[in-house]
Amino acid sequence: METKENPDPVRLAGARVERARGVAWRVLEGRAVLVAPSSPNIHTLNDVGTLVWQLADGRDVAAIVVAVVNEFEVSSTEATVDVDRFVHDLAGKGLMTVSPSLAGPR
Repeated sequence: METKENPDPVRLAGARVERARGVAWRVLEGRAVLVAPSSPNIHTLNDVGTLVWQLADGRDVAAIVVAVVNEFEVSSTEATVDVDRFVHDLAGKGLMTVSPSLAGPR
């Protein structure tokens, strides 16, 4: 599986995202708490970040955006920008991996 460490948010539309292996996490009081073995930092996610994290199981970013739109009162455009930014941030910290879509262009 090809992984990009710092994906370009503009190119995430067809990408698939996964939680990075080795990251310990748990949802406490509705918020995901992440601990990576390579970092001394503990990351606590907000409600939207927690939903994105839970859905980052290899599904494509578009499906995650739809879930965010359905769960929270945001437009598709706003959800797309926020999810792309969030994925980019976590991928840059080594907490999430991003792969090109397996479907490829049609």
